[in-house]
Amino acid sequence: MSSEPAIPNLTRMDTHCHSWASDGPPAALSFLGVPECYSPPEKVYDQARARGMDFVTITDHDTIRGGMELVERGFQDFIVGQEVSVYFPEDRCKLHVLVWGLTPQLDEELATLGLRNDVYTFAHWLYEHQLAHALAHPLYMQNGRLTRWHVERCALLFKGFELLNGAHTERHRSPLERFLDGLTPAGAAPREGPPPRTGLARIWQKASTGGSDDHGLLNIGRTWTEVRPEGGSKLPSPAEFFRVAMTGRCEPGGVGGHSALLAHQLTTVGAHFYADRLAERQNVKGRYVASRLLRFAGVDLPRPSKARLAAHLTRQVFRRRKSKSLPLLDALRETLSPLLDRYPELRERLAPEKWDDGSALSDHERMAQFADELTALLTKELSGSSLRSLRKRDRTGLVDHAISYAILSATQMPYIFSLFYQNKERAFVERFEHEVARPGDGASVLERSMRVSLFTDTLGDVNGVSRFIQDVAGRARATGRDLQVITSTRLAVPSEPNIFNFEPVFATSMPRYQNLEVVFPPLVPILRHLDRHQPDCIHISTPGPVGLIGFLAARMLRVPVLGVYHTGFPSYVDNLFEDHAFTYACERFMRFFYKPFWAIFTRSQDYVESLARLGLDRDRCALMPGFESGAFHPRFRDRSTWDRFPAMDPESVKVLYVGRVSLEKTCPFSRRCEAGPAQARRAGSQRRTCRGRRRPLPRADAAGTPQAPGPFPRLPKG
Repeated sequence: MSSEPAIPNLTRMDTHCHSWASDGPPAALSFLGVPECYSPPEKVYDQARARGMDFVTITDHDTIRGGMELVERGFQDFIVGQEVSVYFPEDRCKLHVLVWGLTPQLDEELATLGLRNDVYTFAHWLYEHQLAHALAHPLYMQNGRLTRWHVERCALLFKGFELLNGAHTERHRSPLERFLDGLTPAGAAPREGPPPRTGLARIWQKASTGGSDDHGLLNIGRTWTEVRPEGGSKLPSPAEFFRVAMTGRCEPGGVGGHSALLAHQLTTVGAHFYADRLAERQNVKGRYVASRLLRFAGVDLPRPSKARLAAHLTRQVFRRRKSKSLPLLDALRETLSPLLDRYPELRERLAPEKWDDGSALSDHERMAQFADELTALLTKELSGSSLRSLRKRDRTGLVDHAISYAILSATQMPYIFSLFYQNKERAFVERFEHEVARPGDGASVLERSMRVSLFTDTLGDVNGVSRFIQDVAGRARATGRDLQVITSTRLAVPSEPNIFNFEPVFATSMPRYQNLEVVFPPLVPILRHLDRHQPDCIHISTPGPVGLIGFLAARMLRVPVLGVYHTGFPSYVDNLFEDHAFTYACERFMRFFYKPFWAIFTRSQDYVESLARLGLDRDRCALMPGFESGAFHPRFRDRSTWDRFPAMDPESVKVLYVGRVSLEKTCPFSRRCEAGPAQARRAGSQRRTCRGRRRPLPRADAAGTPQAPGPFPRLPKG
């Protein structure tokens, strides 16, 4: 995936990228002391030029060391930049400002004059020296203190705004454009407080820039600032490029950031850190495996020779206790090469000579698909081998499998972290967009239909919950509502555009209830889907593994959680296992699961009381009665039905039970009919009802005919 080809009458520059001189730790890896970038300055330059950039800059964090290295070596068409950290003196709200055209003397002034501690003095300094600049990722909250007040102040302080950042979500662009387009000579003052003094002319006219914000030689030149000069020819120098850009005759181009891109940036930095600090500590076999995997991130770790590898394996054979490799390595050996055969474009990028256009991780979409498939295959391999270790009671094998699962989970952390990270400003951005939107243009979140994602562990099963959710999905389609149903099952589900069934990474039948599945859903693909949908609330229909992912998704997206309490699971578990410890654990889990919900819907007042006994807030519980009026209607009545029951008065009141006859419904009739009276007595002479009372099952007489039962146990309402 390369940048667009150069256009003769446009001049382009990626105005935001980093080199090894940006050596501060990123937030995600700060506890390990990992530098945020390992890119050599000359590699940054080469990739920018290879992707069609006419000029090149490096904007390292609070230093110009990387850029000066290229200046001293005589690289042409290059200009020194810096991403300067500055603060509002009122509340220490942190900003990043891109500045271009710096010299060592000007860089020294930034420190000696204390300009980074006062954004107002810093902005005046930029004006005095006529330095080209732009506020980087303006709606990104550096330290959690950014408000609209700060953005309005920045509109008076800075001429340039970075509208498109290749590392941060593109969802920031639209509200920022609306805000800047709304600036006028009369309306450029902030809503609160006097405007700061500024020397900028025509402050309401802004320069809009774009840059990749690359830290890993992945995306340089895929996001840029382009200038179309009046004469129609390319500009002669970077200084002239920024002179024209600061008049407002520029615009951003290329691609915006997304979660997979950020995950691959973090993975690349982590891979370089491993090769730089940790690889030497590994044995020969570990270095050999690492040298193959690190090529995905563009790291050329020297591979041990075949002779050294053979000698190492020989020593392992002659040891008294042969050390086994982790099951994860065995699974990787079985799955990696066959899977790579289905991704030839990624296999080609494993060769170092292909890295000028980016490593395999720079193909973000395909690499994310590859990672998802590889994780699913490895999980299935580990599931099978761990079950074999469990049957053999191999304690060492079980420990090795636990370590393998932990490592496999850790490899997914960059994706999970980036999904959370890309959504951390969502509430602020939506509120900002609502405030700057014009009534009626549909930009405000209040002027579009609500987006809902419904999570359920049961959809292909034969039960009332599945039927209810299918009916809700159908009604949403019919009425044009934005409702998506998320599930993960091996069973067949309706093939509808708003139903999404993610293939489980592991599935088995539930103990003591073979008709229900226990599945492990694929975490990252589901979260990635939710990141694209951006629902306004999460509705959880079942407290199973899929429901737990829904709860995690709500935390990721910063949206409220709603749900339905369909089934009294503590009573359900009590009937299945007749073990108070299981029942107690289930009650504790249900309290933990439902307590953070904003609202809990249920079908009867009896269930409201059950939820209150679990310790949940009664005020958050709401009844959700109703039925499908199109399916249940008097026009379907057929009086001839009663002809088959001559003893029954057609005009009498009748009660019809339309639920399943099954054990958890305290109706074990099918079980007794299949097993016979003797087996039914052995299965348990007493059954516990959902109220906790015990009643005897009907006994058989000497001939084996069941006696007439007494009053039925009371069934739960709803």
